[in-house]
Amino acid sequence: MIRCKQNFVLLFAFLFMFGISIVLASPITYYGFDGNPLLLREDGTGLLRFSLIFDAGLFQNLLTLSNLNALLNEEVVKINKETMSAALGNGISLTVPVGAAIYGNLRISQFNLVPYVALEGGLSVRLPKELSELLFGDTLVETNLEKTMTNSSIGDLKLSAGFNAIFENFLVGLNFFVPLLYSYSEGTYVKVKYHSSAEPSSASLELSTRLSYLSAIDLRNFQETPIERLINLNNAGLNLTLGYGTNRFGIVLKDLTVKPATAGYGFTTGVDVKFEYSATGVELNTTGDTRVIDPVFFQTTGVAISDVPKLSAYYKEDGFFSWGVNGTLALDGRWSVGTYAGLDLSIIKPYYKLSIQNGFFAHTLGLDLNLMLFIMNLSFTLTADSLIPAENSTPGFKLSMDFAAGF
Repeated sequence: MIRCKQNFVLLFAFLFMFGISIVLASPITYYGFDGNPLLLREDGTGLLRFSLIFDAGLFQNLLTLSNLNALLNEEVVKINKETMSAALGNGISLTVPVGAAIYGNLRISQFNLVPYVALEGGLSVRLPKELSELLFGDTLVETNLEKTMTNSSIGDLKLSAGFNAIFENFLVGLNFFVPLLYSYSEGTYVKVKYHSSAEPSSASLELSTRLSYLSAIDLRNFQETPIERLINLNNAGLNLTLGYGTNRFGIVLKDLTVKPATAGYGFTTGVDVKFEYSATGVELNTTGDTRVIDPVFFQTTGVAISDVPKLSAYYKEDGFFSWGVNGTLALDGRWSVGTYAGLDLSIIKPYYKLSIQNGFFAHTLGLDLNLMLFIMNLSFTLTADSLIPAENSTPGFKLSMDFAAGF
């Protein structure tokens, strides 16, 4: 009897490891802004799987690689018109995407049930192109400029929990979301005022930036608040996801808000900069002042926050040489599109992906590793404001990790 049990354990272990050994994740993501949850059906789950995902990055169009090296070496940072081509045309921008998720996948025949908890979204700031032109372009004397930009910041960091149910080619998902840091249009702006003259020779620049964010959590006291009181589920919103797809193509409409979330807390911060220049004969006078506004926390009666609906689609071909394309379009104008190619070497699957994310070109090198007891997907993305990174390109990066175990 004992011998029989030992054989059963060995057989189970062999089947477990064999089941994992034929599992390889798809380079087309199923998580985050450009993710498509239909791909969860093909994550290799035989019966049960658990996965942990993490990614973070930084995209910017201000500093080139040589500028960054100068900063690291405490040297003078030289920024000229050529290096600022993207910022001059579109305005200085900075984007910080971040995400983490844990999910399970229960597969029974043609049915998949995928519960999950996720932190996703990010922050981005864009300054008016007029400010970039004043700082780095060819500014003429006798110039007067006054510009106000109200959509200078986009924040959509949220905590989500829900499930996706996939039956054959159909997907239905429910998602509860709690806004952690969402842009608040009231009190968010960038103001630029510039004046110059030849007689007398003078110039002045004033820049005022205010950033306001809303949250369902009291950010001022969250460290002292017990976890069970930190989030009020009555303030959570409810999203719906619908999709249809096969193992070759699919389309999903996600983040359809059924019930808006309620954010009752917020804070405002900002920076004021003032610079003046004047010349009398050979005498030059310059003055400058920078003031950082300490965060001002406030409460509201409750602001309704709806998620932004997104349409995501993919097409792929699997095999020894695999390739595919995917794209996502959000109703607020954000979009991403990408294509990938890879080799399926059973235990190892290297791949390369070229995409456009948040207006930046992104080159991704990734590797799926089958380590028998668990699966690991690692990828590194290098972003730039040009298709082929060069000396004057502005680099960014993104690191993604996916760990999974199951059978």
